[in-house]
Order: sequence, then structure tokens, then C-alpha cells
Amino acid sequence: HEKLLKKVDQERAKGQHDRALARLKEAIAEDPRDFALAQEAAGLCFALGRTLEGANVLRGAMKRCPQERSFALEMLEREFGTTHSAELGELLYETYLAIPDLDRAREVVTALADGDRTRLLAKLRTKLASVAEESPNDAPRLVGLLLAESIVLAAMQCPEEVAATLERALDLEPAVNDTVGRLAKLELRQSPQCAAVHLLLVRCYLNIQKPEGAAEHAVAAGHDATQRA
Repeated sequence: HEKLLKKVDQERAKGQHDRALARLKEAIAEDPRDFALAQEAAGLCFALGRTLEGANVLRGAMKRCPQERSFALEMLEREFGTTHSAELGELLYETYLAIPDLDRAREVVTALADGDRTRLLAKLRTKLASVAEESPNDAPRLVGLLLAESIVLAAMQCPEEVAATLERALDLEPAVNDTVGRLAKLELRQSPQCAAVHLLLVRCYLNIQKPEGAAEHAVAAGHDATQRA
């Protein structure tokens, strides 16, 4: 791409940014699996403050070149660290959920502005309602959305709602017991007195035949573990 990138650099130096970006997008259309072109185009978008456009370039590149995802994430993280843009945050959040890396997904949502978190929660709930209506038996998809919702609720410091959402995920798919337990323990760090989270952990421990762990959280919640058996 040396010749192409030289032309792009020349156009940028002359302030012809739109022409440079159009040239890069044409090259991407001709060779969609060339990740270096997408990186260059996204970098130009970010430099111009066209955050959503840059995010969409990288979103497409990650779908076409999944093996380059770590490089795209690094670029997104760097830009998100500077701008805290809602569009970048949402793309990072979706990507980390897909990996899945729930810890990083949680960090991204926590870094979003309050209003952006509220909008993200509304979008998730709309999608969840739509999937529940159209594909009520698609447990993996519903569970994925519920886990995603619980992470946003945790960042908004709504522990009772986190517990209720994770309970729903567990109702649909018992196999996510370990993930639910881990998210519940994370929630306890910021809401150690929340009885609903302790009771959720009672259920998780009973599911894996660990009555001692269940009893400990039952006591913390002020309940007898046998009530959940």
C-alpha cells in the first residue's frame, strides 16, 4: 500500500481529508480483508473528530478480520480513553461481551457518562423485549442480553435490579451458574449489604452442592439457607 498511503498522506497534508478518506474507503472495498487499510481509515476519522464513522470502520474490520480484533480493541480503547464517546464505549462493550470478557465490559460501562449508560440500558431492554417476543425459546441470546443488562445496572449501582436480572438469566440457563456467581460476587464488593445479591449467591452455591458457601450468604442476608433448597 505504500503508493496509496503516500497519496493519502499528501492529501491530508493539503487539508483534503475527505478525499483521503474516500480513497481509503475505496481501497477497503477492493480489499476488505486488509486490516491495515481499516486502521488507517479509522485513525483518520478519529483525527477529524468523526468518532461514529471511525467506530463503524473498525466494527466492519473486526467482522471481516476477527484475528485482528486485539489491534482494533487497542485502537478503540486509546480513542475511548481520550473522548469517552458513547459510540466507542458501546462498540467496546459489545466486543468485550462477545469475547466474552465481562470484567472489561464492566470497566467500559463504568467509564461512560450517566446519560450514556441510561441510553445503553434502554437499548438493551428494547432488544431483550424484542427477542423475548420473537424468539422466546432462544435461551442463549436472551441470557446474553440479561448478562449485558446486569453489567450496565451494576455500573449504575442498582444492586437489587442486578440480582433480579441475574436470577432471570439463571432461570433460563442453569449452565451460566458460574458466570452469574462471579458477577454477583463483583456486585457484593460495591453493595455488601444487599440481601438480594446474597440470596442469589445462596442459589449459586446450592447449585454446585456447596452448602457452606450457601449458609454463609444466607446468614448475611438474614435468611435460612434451607429456605432456598
